[in-house]
Formats: sequence, C-alpha cells, structure tokens
Amino acid sequence: EVYAERAIAECADEDMVEMAIMAPEGTFENGFDYTGAYHKPSAAFMAAAFRLRGNAHANRHAIKLWEKHADVRWTYEPVDLDPFEEEVIEQAMT
Repeated sequence: EVYAERAIAECADEDMVEMAIMAPEGTFENGFDYTGAYHKPSAAFMAAAFRLRGNAHANRHAIKLWEKHADVRWTYEPVDLDPFEEEVIEQAMT
C-alpha cells in the first residue's frame, strides 16, 4: 500500500491522481493515508488536490498532504462589507 500511495503522490497524470483522490469508499485507493509520501508531491497531485479540497468525497489524507506542502492553505475571495457587517465585526473586536 505504501508504494501505491507514493506512486499516486508522485504521479504526473492529473486524471489518475484525481481518480485516486476521489476513489469510492471501500476501495483500495480510498484507504490511502499517504504516510509513505515523504517528499513534496508532484505538480499534478498538488493541482488535483487543490481543485478537490472542498469536495466532501475527496480523500482527506490527500488533502492534508496537499495542505502540508502548499504555499497557501486555503484561498478566499475578498468581499465588500456593508456598514452593518462592518459594525458587527468592529463590536466583536472590541
């Protein structure tokens, strides 16, 4: 299993990585915990994990591996607050 985990983490085929990360529950690939992946994963693995990080069916261990090696943990879109929201935040901070 460790060798298979490593092979997926180092795989250059993004589609193959995605299939492993999204493997259905009860399958061999779904059981991967990626503890055998000692080095930074491939660019394909990082891209697939980044894209799937919000998917509830994605292998959480794969997402944790991405988080460990990603330059940014999560990205958020900036929003403009209305006056009420600004006031609530200001009150919460005081």
